[in-house]
Amino acid sequence: LSQRKRNYDRINTRGLKSPFFILEKIICKAYHFITSKNTITGFLILFCITFFYSLWHRYVQSDEYWFGEQAYWLLNEGVVKIKSMPGILDFDKRMLVYHQLFVFIGAGIIKLFGWSAYILKTFTIVIYSIFLTLFLFYFKKQKEYNYSYFVASSLLILTCPIMVMQSFMFRPEIMVMTLGFLSYFF
Repeated sequence: LSQRKRNYDRINTRGLKSPFFILEKIICKAYHFITSKNTITGFLILFCITFFYSLWHRYVQSDEYWFGEQAYWLLNEGVVKIKSMPGILDFDKRMLVYHQLFVFIGAGIIKLFGWSAYILKTFTIVIYSIFLTLFLFYFKKQKEYNYSYFVASSLLILTCPIMVMQSFMFRPEIMVMTLGFLSYFF
């Protein structure tokens, strides 16, 4: 390798550019293009359009039924239970261990808007939007605020496959994430 390097250095003394220099220049240009504000914003907009288009083609996950049913029975009978799973720890009569805040909020949503899986799923998207707003405020609160850093960080959060999947599921993970970030933020 040292002999090869000496050969390239000898070529460079004659005014020719080494392949390493050309490759470095190409990589630098690609890096500056990918990390530019317009490119990252374009990726973010493209992802958001794709994300919202994908919402119409999602099916209801198994856990969403259970959380929705828990909220339904809490609202109608005042007791949290799951009749769709009879015989498992007497959950068809009463559940003692469940995500209380999440189920209470679900019962409130059902009371306000009626029973629909997609209305319950929309609650999670609203909470996710609140998280992204808090994330923006967090970045603006920093002394060295940089819009490009915020957009790049948001793009990483938004494109994470588990976040894409969980952001439109009636499950407590997104709400817990938002509450955790809120406790850190304030």
